Order: sequence, then structure tokens, then C-alpha cells
Amino acid sequence: MECFLKFSYRLQFAFALLLAFSGVGFARNEGSVGCLFQNEICKAETEWCYNDEIFGQCLPIQTETFQLSPALHRSMIGENELAALEVALTQLKRKGYQWTDSVSQCVLQRLIRSLADK
Repeated sequence: MECFLKFSYRLQFAFALLLAFSGVGFARNEGSVGCLFQNEICKAETEWCYNDEIFGQCLPIQTETFQLSPALHRSMIGENELAALEVALTQLKRKGYQWTDSVSQCVLQRLIRSLADK
């Protein structure tokens, strides 16, 4: 939650809307996102990049196919949720954050994980 204090109220509002649409709360904070756009995000020896058709998610190498069901995929979210992700990414970029920045990871992980837990 600390990362949201450093970020704009507009993004906080978008996140609140996202939670209202999805009916879920905060999710766990693990695994990086954005590996489809920046290869160095996943830990080379322990993670691989799962193509979720959104940003890409770093998953443990030992993840089996049957364990992918909790991972979010583009086909699992609606247009409202996709719009909230787009707002978040736009705001992060506008503020100068990169994929590897802790604020970016915190914001995007929480949004994506909340959708996956829906």
C-alpha cells in the first residue's frame, strides 16, 4: 500500500474503480510484471516469463501447466479492467517510472493480482 501514497490520486481512483468492478481486495505481492516489454525483469535462474497477453508475468521455473490457472490472462478480463490497467500504465510512464521501479511493480502487481484473484 505504501507505493500508492507516492502516486497520483487519479491512479488511486482508477484502482478503487477496478476493485469495485471486480469485488476483490488487495492481493499478495509476488512475482514481477512487464517481462514481455523488458527481458531483465524476471530472475534468470529462477523465473520465466509467462505470456499473459497483457504485460507478461514472471513465474517460478518449477511452475507446472496446471498451476497456471490462477495466473491472469487477457481473455479473463473485461474492457473496464483493461482500461484501469491502461490508466495505471499511462500514469506510471507519465511520472517517469520504468518497469523495474518498485513503485511500478507494486502498482501493476496489485492491479493484476486482484484481477487474477477475482
